[in-house]
Amino acid sequence: MKHYLVKLGSIACSGAWIVNLTLWVGLVGWIATRADSLKQLESTRLKALSLVSADGNSLAVYQSWWPTLAIAAAAATGLVMLASVLVGPRRFRSVRSWLLLMVAAAGWLTLGLGTDDLYWQGQQMRASQAVDPLSEFAEQLASHWPEDDGDWDNLGPFLAYPKPAPTSLLLVGTPQLPGTRFTVSAIERTQDGVLRFELAGGEQPAWLEWQPDGGQPGDFKSGLETPYRVDKLAQLTSKWYLVHYNVGR
Repeated sequence: MKHYLVKLGSIACSGAWIVNLTLWVGLVGWIATRADSLKQLESTRLKALSLVSADGNSLAVYQSWWPTLAIAAAAATGLVMLASVLVGPRRFRSVRSWLLLMVAAAGWLTLGLGTDDLYWQGQQMRASQAVDPLSEFAEQLASHWPEDDGDWDNLGPFLAYPKPAPTSLLLVGTPQLPGTRFTVSAIERTQDGVLRFELAGGEQPAWLEWQPDGGQPGDFKSGLETPYRVDKLAQLTSKWYLVHYNVGR
């Protein structure tokens, strides 16, 4: 009976290590590839802390069982891993196991502290795949910029501001940008032909910015006089940038 319990404990400890590593790899891939991963994690955090706020309400659409389950499972298997090196079977109570446990803890700590950076790298990869098919549409839009409210096949209905020389197109809905998986809520155009596409959905608050003359993104005011300040940017090609703006006063 004792031998059976020891064997069962060894299997449970081994399983905890395997599950914990699998969860870490899965979360890394999920954060890097899913547009709404950060919002789901934030929604999970707010729910766990039982916070009631405007942000919590706005993130309700992103609530999902997956992040909660994954984080709970990671914590549970982490405790089993700790128990295994303290009071587990003999083969787990070794210097090597302690070193592996510290590596695992460091990995989870790095993931927790570097979630934003990991997401940013993943968003750059997604954006890089979109700019080539989007370039033709950007050139077409720049050369046929609307002068009033209208309806385009690729964008649907939109409102143009300010009149009579609009620089902003506020889209009715969030249409998909041609040739991409990105949806967009607004488009800005400067006097020198720069186009800024405000991405919608889980990609917020990111913008795809087309610089036809090879310039670089900077602070600007929208057609509705809303100031935007550059938070961070990444150059995707010689003409395309991925930019996060902060809305200022």
